[in-house]
Amino acid sequence: INNAYTVFLINLIFTIPEELGRPVYLQTDKTGTLTQNEMIFKWLHLATVFYGMDTMDEIQSHIVQSYAQVRKSVSSRIHEAEKAVALCHNVTPTDQDFSVDNRTYQASSPDEVALVWWTESVGLTLVNRDLNSLLLKTPAGQILTYYILQIVTFTSDSKRMGIIVRNRYNQAKLSIHDRALKVSAVVESLEREMELLCLTGVEDQLQADVRPTLELLRNTGIKIWMLTGDKLETATCIAKSSHLVSRSEDIHVFRLVSNGGEAHLELNAFRRKHDCALVISGDSLAVCLRYYEHEFVELACQCPAVVCCRCSPTQTCDGGTDVSMIQAADWGIGMEGKEEKQASLAADFSITQFKHISRLLMVHDRNSYKRSAALGQFVKHRGIWVLISIYQAYVSKSHPQLHADFCLFCKSIFM
Repeated sequence: INNAYTVFLINLIFTIPEELGRPVYLQTDKTGTLTQNEMIFKWLHLATVFYGMDTMDEIQSHIVQSYAQVRKSVSSRIHEAEKAVALCHNVTPTDQDFSVDNRTYQASSPDEVALVWWTESVGLTLVNRDLNSLLLKTPAGQILTYYILQIVTFTSDSKRMGIIVRNRYNQAKLSIHDRALKVSAVVESLEREMELLCLTGVEDQLQADVRPTLELLRNTGIKIWMLTGDKLETATCIAKSSHLVSRSEDIHVFRLVSNGGEAHLELNAFRRKHDCALVISGDSLAVCLRYYEHEFVELACQCPAVVCCRCSPTQTCDGGTDVSMIQAADWGIGMEGKEEKQASLAADFSITQFKHISRLLMVHDRNSYKRSAALGQFVKHRGIWVLISIYQAYVSKSHPQLHADFCLFCKSIFM
């Protein structure tokens, strides 16, 4: 299927190829499945000033002025914003040599790598990192050393990360009773009355031929569900740009609910809508499945498309956590991306790009379904009772099991 990369379709199971010839629902992740998972730093919003790719030279000049002791208000804010972006991450350079110009970085998230690449492009380069320190190189060649006291890791609940002081955090972290609750309380107390330095914009482009693939699947009657951990605005934008939701199609945004009463009212409002796409958050989805599972599933299955945003790692495909989701499906298709390969190894079929799913469903598995149907007809026709009777009369002296053949024939007819 994938001749461009000389990597073809991998079929990891041989018992259900005909099942893919009649799909009804398709659930897919966004990052790395519909998108390329190649993050590119595009925008920086700082107070009332907006910087795009065509104005990055201004940021670089402000950084040079800042480290040249030419202090100005705008330069100071840009300097603090860029320093925050350069420090708040988990990226490690693969080459610790200070003289290397073409560096490569490793991180658990491509978003963080995109931020570090941007800080390097404007003059603040990450040259070394270990468990206790982090070294940055300024445009003038000066090496700045920052000691890492403690890193607050990213979680699906907080949806952020940060660097905090050591004493209060370690005191809570070393506690025996209610350790997680105390650590969360310390982090929450420190993340108050903070100054907003800047907003960053990172772009993740769609994969090639995602739009025609989704349009083809929708035209064949397949209802597609997209699950993502992104916020509502990003999920809705991706759904429209990928043609998962057509531009003329209405979108019903399911209001955030926290109990059964609110879920009941929102389901009644959604029931009055017809032929519209549904956008729902992971928290609201959990509440609906808890109190009104049957009603919600019945209404959602009638929608041409469903987008689930702000999903928790247990609800969506996130790295290796989608293995259980793939194994629970009637058939799972894994994609070999830039992250782990647990999904592709646990799936029934493994592909390299999302566009290959159209050929997989519409050509290979449709033909498998037709061949299985033809084989079933052949099995039934070959067991016609007249042929068995003639065969019995011809070889009557050999005493074949006529009753067993008749039972097998009846079974092939009624199964």
